[in-house]
Amino acid sequence: MILSDTTHPESLRRIQEIEAVKPAEPSEEELPPQPPQFTQHLTGAVDQLNEGQALHLDCALQPINDPKLRIEWYWNGNPLASSSRLRTIHDFGYVALEFLPLLAEYSGTYTCRAVNEAGAATTDISFQVESKKNVYLDSQHEESWQKIQEMENYKPVREPSPELKFDPPQFTAQLQGAEDLIEGQSLHLECRLIPVIDPTLKVYWTVNGNPLPQANRFLPARNIDLVTLDIATVYGEDSGTYQCQAISAFGEATTTAEVKVQPTDSLLLDTQHEQSWQQIQDYENRPIAEAVVPELEIGPPRFVVNLTSGGGSEFQEGDPVHLEVSLLFTQ
Repeated sequence: MILSDTTHPESLRRIQEIEAVKPAEPSEEELPPQPPQFTQHLTGAVDQLNEGQALHLDCALQPINDPKLRIEWYWNGNPLASSSRLRTIHDFGYVALEFLPLLAEYSGTYTCRAVNEAGAATTDISFQVESKKNVYLDSQHEESWQKIQEMENYKPVREPSPELKFDPPQFTAQLQGAEDLIEGQSLHLECRLIPVIDPTLKVYWTVNGNPLPQANRFLPARNIDLVTLDIATVYGEDSGTYQCQAISAFGEATTTAEVKVQPTDSLLLDTQHEQSWQQIQDYENRPIAEAVVPELEIGPPRFVVNLTSGGGSEFQEGDPVHLEVSLLFTQ
């Protein structure tokens, strides 16, 4: 149940009077927006700026009560990027740009542009920032610097050393050959060489006139006057003439040795059990009896069931016909 009539007519009357009241209309007419205009152009202490200083640029413009007025900043014609070193201010017609601090790359032309629905206005200013040297390459004490250069470039005068002279190389113990080696054994060759303190003395090994093969089983060594060659595992192709040659600035000497290695068969082709081998040969070579299969004699064919038709002898055009016969081949 809904009650549409009020139970308090006096209160209803007062509510209707309050709702009927219209708000007061403004006495002044709304003025059209005015284009922005700078009453004070962009200024600041831009003379003799050095890197690291702070700089404050400011200007003033009208109108001051336009909510749609916006301020844009440009650097060398491009929009100014935001940075923690830059701070912009726009408050009741006062516009400012602060640098905290200046860098050399901030040099250039800065433009402040005010824009609203009625138009736009600009003002600009240019300045140059002198950079500081991060690294001082010039000396602050020229005399001390000159003394340091003389100390670093000092070259002591040395008396010429007497020429060193050594005897030509000579083997005091010759190489001893080996002729009873079997493939798989190791080989050790050694000889003794003087002088031992000649810095120009070099030792070279050859086999059959060729340098030693590049393999880790060949181990040449030299310790004071002892010169050795070790072969960890010898093969048949290692047989030949081994030569140790000593060469220095004062001469050369050689010693040689013959090495013979008896190769072993990699594959054993001869049998170790002759009787078993013979039995295998006899078994494989035995004659194989072939089974004799008699040839079948085939006689002439004959019909077991003659040709018949399953549906009679008379047919209508279009009827199916089935004919069959049975055939037998006799031996």
